[in-house]
Amino acid sequence: MIEGICGPRAMKNVVLATTMWSNVRKDDGDTREIELKKGLWEEILKSGSDPMRFEDNFESAWKIVDSIELDNTTGTEMEDEMARMKFQDTGAAKAAKNSSWNWASFKRRFMR
Repeated sequence: MIEGICGPRAMKNVVLATTMWSNVRKDDGDTREIELKKGLWEEILKSGSDPMRFEDNFESAWKIVDSIELDNTTGTEMEDEMARMKFQDTGAAKAAKNSSWNWASFKRRFMR
């Protein structure tokens, strides 16, 4: 769904930040991170997104923020689509309908 919102041009600016590293054993966290990279996140990572760890401190937070390349010429797919069509016709809405997300809840929240 994130790809439907951002579009291919903006995926390089998507950071998949993991949290709660202080609450898990390092081995368990490493294992879960590998599972995410090979499963749920695989396609997003192929699109240019980066996984990063937020390690509960300012330095880690700023490292994540600083990794994002701010480029005023790179808007999101959804921004472009919303300028010329209704939300329900956007790639993000279509992706939400075709995903395992609860479409009714999404619609109530974002389509008022």
